[in-house]
Amino acid sequence: MLHGLKLASDERLLWASQRGQPTRLPSGALGCRMAYAYVMLFALGGMVALPLLILPATRMYTVPATLVIALIAYLLYRRSQKPAIFVTDKRLLDRDLFGTKSIELANITAYRRLMNKYRDRYGTQYEVATNTVLVGLRSGAVIPVGPVAEYEELTDFLDGVISRDIHPTTMRSLDGKPAAAEQREDIFLAVENTTEGDVYGPLFIGPHGLVRFTEKFPLALQGLLLTALARPDSAETLEHTVLAYTKRTGTGHSVVANLDETQIGMDGTSLRITDAQRTFHVQLADHDAMRCRKFIKALPRGYR
Repeated sequence: MLHGLKLASDERLLWASQRGQPTRLPSGALGCRMAYAYVMLFALGGMVALPLLILPATRMYTVPATLVIALIAYLLYRRSQKPAIFVTDKRLLDRDLFGTKSIELANITAYRRLMNKYRDRYGTQYEVATNTVLVGLRSGAVIPVGPVAEYEELTDFLDGVISRDIHPTTMRSLDGKPAAAEQREDIFLAVENTTEGDVYGPLFIGPHGLVRFTEKFPLALQGLLLTALARPDSAETLEHTVLAYTKRTGTGHSVVANLDETQIGMDGTSLRITDAQRTFHVQLADHDAMRCRKFIKALPRGYR
């Protein structure tokens, strides 16, 4: 049970995020006054607490109360460091102190950012962007989610889900259950892999070439790629699709090799790639290494 979530037997956890930072203060004079009020609140609180801790008559009551407050603050801090926003292949989940909100991805039609509004004593209104997502449903209801630390990563994913460009059921789960594209036998795909401890993006081997992205894909980009590679197209068509992603914004750098000029093989759970200039290894997970070994054996002998 990942993160203590109760999921259906056929449901997979795709993504997890912490809650976001506190809402930003307004700009201008109103923001300065609010910051000053916060500083004075802590300063005056300290000025009141110190004498109570020092005086013998009040120390016996103040010390336990201070310890209880410090313990509560510590527990709340520990809780804030744990993931609280989750995406499965079926739902968007928001867990807080009072329970877990569940939103079916199929029911989401729109979203927007929550804007906090402030008005100063002169009547001027200020708007401050928050990291809370207001999710609109088919029923017309609007449900707040968050604040979400990785706000853009979540909303980019929701864009793909709403437009039907991302099919969450085709994606890889956090516990390693393979994506639909990773189960194909005419191509090889590993969503994550490492070299010398550094995490890299997807590794793809097709009938004629090899592509490795140097940066781990964000949730939306990963969903777009995995949805495209799950289509019932030929291996050659999927290879062209992956090559197109090397020119896409946000995918980082990539290594592209022609199998006619490259030899690949397995050393344990590492993929060995040798070209005219160098030999390097890509560390794969155990289940990915098994699939890769099987795929390489099916390649023409000149490629391995």
